[in-house]
Amino acid sequence: MHSSEHIRGSEKLIAVFGEWPTFHDAEVVLFSVERAIPVKVGDNIARLVIHLRSYASTGEGTANYQMVLTKSVLAKFVFSLACDLELIDFNHQNVINSFTVSPFQTNEPANLSVKIESIWGFGGSFHCSKVELESVEILPIV
Repeated sequence: MHSSEHIRGSEKLIAVFGEWPTFHDAEVVLFSVERAIPVKVGDNIARLVIHLRSYASTGEGTANYQMVLTKSVLAKFVFSLACDLELIDFNHQNVINSFTVSPFQTNEPANLSVKIESIWGFGGSFHCSKVELESVEILPIV
């Protein structure tokens, strides 16, 4: 089962890339967490937003070891009822190896498991009840 099956609005990113991207070498450029209101004692429930900058390349490199890019996209993901957050190392680059969303068995509403595997900087895992790809912005290639 592919992660995109569990993400509302995934067709927006598929339309840009022609398929669901691997997110290998994508960058986390922003993340924010806001708590739910009202909060019940003992609850750790939040709304989490992550902006991922993903690329498409020709598979070639330049003499300076840079990728030859064909697309650059900023994707805004919103995670509802986020809990069990284990996030690490936000820094100046935040390159990831993968971004996956998969269901898991629980009696709780937060029945999706999200994993962000870090190459350098930001990474982690958490659970949530819903994942939505809220927006996709095509960026200039620089």
